[in-house]
Amino acid sequence: MPFSIKDAFASWIGWRASKTLKRLWRMIQAVIFWTLWKEKNCRVFDGISIPTSTLKAISLSTLFSWHFLFPVNSVDNFLDFVSSLTLA
Repeated sequence: MPFSIKDAFASWIGWRASKTLKRLWRMIQAVIFWTLWKEKNCRVFDGISIPTSTLKAISLSTLFSWHFLFPVNSVDNFLDFVSSLTLA
């Protein structure tokens, strides 16, 4: 388990995967930070806390939208996309 953000980034380098999957995994880092930033702002400015499961769903939906440049419009497409993220 990485102990810093720098360690987390370093641990994701060097994985053997297709070019598309590597691009997605690099994008995941930005999605995680974006989602956490928005959650922090909701807590600080609105006093609203989002459950962890919802944060995960928001992160996956955001990743899908950023990758395909359009929002999730099909559950089947979204589930296929999520299952394609596995490295093994």
